[in-house]
Amino acid sequence: MKGQSSIESAKMDPRSKLPSAKRIVWGAGGFVILSAAGIFLATRILESSDQNLITSFPLSQYALLVLLIAGDFLLGGLRYRIFFNGSTIPRVSLWRCMFANWANMLLGVVTPFQTGGGPAQIYILWREGVEVSQALLVSLLTFASTLIFFLAASSVAVFVLAAGNFDPALLAAIQVAFVVIACITVVVLGLLVFPAKCISIAGRIGKYLSARFPALESKNARLLEKVESEVSVFRSSLRGIVRIHSTLLPIMFVLTAMLFFNKYLMGYVIAKALEPTVPFDTFMGLQVLQHLIIYYAPTPGASGLASISATWLFRDLLSPNQLITYFVIWRSFTTLLGALLGIPVVVNAMSSPGRRRGTSSNHISELV
Repeated sequence: MKGQSSIESAKMDPRSKLPSAKRIVWGAGGFVILSAAGIFLATRILESSDQNLITSFPLSQYALLVLLIAGDFLLGGLRYRIFFNGSTIPRVSLWRCMFANWANMLLGVVTPFQTGGGPAQIYILWREGVEVSQALLVSLLTFASTLIFFLAASSVAVFVLAAGNFDPALLAAIQVAFVVIACITVVVLGLLVFPAKCISIAGRIGKYLSARFPALESKNARLLEKVESEVSVFRSSLRGIVRIHSTLLPIMFVLTAMLFFNKYLMGYVIAKALEPTVPFDTFMGLQVLQHLIIYYAPTPGASGLASISATWLFRDLLSPNQLITYFVIWRSFTTLLGALLGIPVVVNAMSSPGRRRGTSSNHISELV
C-alpha cells in the first residue's frame, strides 16, 4: 500500500498548479503598476516634495541591511531545512530550501492574495525528491506557525501601543485582519490534525458541484483520487515529526519569530537612519500591525496597499519625504530582492520539468 502510494505520488506533478508564464508576466506588470500608483498616491496624501533622500541614505546602513537580508534568507530556508533532514522526510539541502523560499517570494509577489507562492515552493521541493504531501505538510506547518505568530505578536502590539488611542478606522482594519487570520489559522490547523475528515468534506463538496455541473465530475473524481493517495504519506510524515522529532515544532516557531523580528528590524534600521528619534518599541509594534493588515491583501504582493498602510501607520513618526524614502528602501530589501532571486529558480524549474537527476520519490539521505 505504501509503495503504491509513493508511485501514485510520483506521478502527481505539481508543476500543473503553477501559474502560466503569461499570468506571471501580467502579475509582475500589475505589481509594478500598483506599487507605482501606491507611491504616487502616498506622495499626494503626504504632500511630499520631489526631494529624494535615497541618495543621501548612509552607506553604512546599506551594509547593515545587506547583513540583515542575508539573515532573512538564511532563516527563511532554515525553518524548512530542519524538517527535510533525511529522517522522516527526504533530505533537502539548506541551499535548495532557500531556492524554494525565493520561488515562493517571486510567485507570491505576482499573484493575488500570494496564492502562487505555495505551489511554487512545493514544486521546487518536489523536484528535490520530496513527496507532494510531505512538501505540503511542511508548508502547512510553517504557515501555521506564521499565522500563530501574527495573532500573538499583534495582540501584544495592540496592548503595548494602547489600542484606545488608535484611529477608529485603523482599529477596525486591525480587528478585521485579526478575525480573518484567526479563521484561516483554524482551517490550517484542521487540515493538519484532521486531514482525512477535511478530505471527506472536500469530497462531499465535489460531489455536490459535480451534480450541479456534470462537466466537473471526471475532473473532481481524478483530483480526489490523487489527494486521497497522498493522505497516508501526509499522516505518516506528521506522526514521524510529532513522535520522533517533536522538538522540531517549537524550534520552527522560534525560527519563525526570529525571521519576522529580523524583518521588522530591517524596517527599524531604515527608519532610524532617516529619523534618529524613532522609538524602537512603537515602530516595531506598528510594523507587526502593518503585516497583519496587508498579509492577505488581494493585490499582487500587496502592491499599492503596502505603501498606503505605511503612510497610514508611520506618518506621525516620519516626515513625508522620509516616509516615501523609507517605503522604497524597505520594499526593495524585504520584497523585491528575494523575488528577483526567485526568477532564475522558477525559470530553471519551469524550463526543465520533472525531478532533478539524482532524486527519487523515496530517497532518504543521512543528515550531514
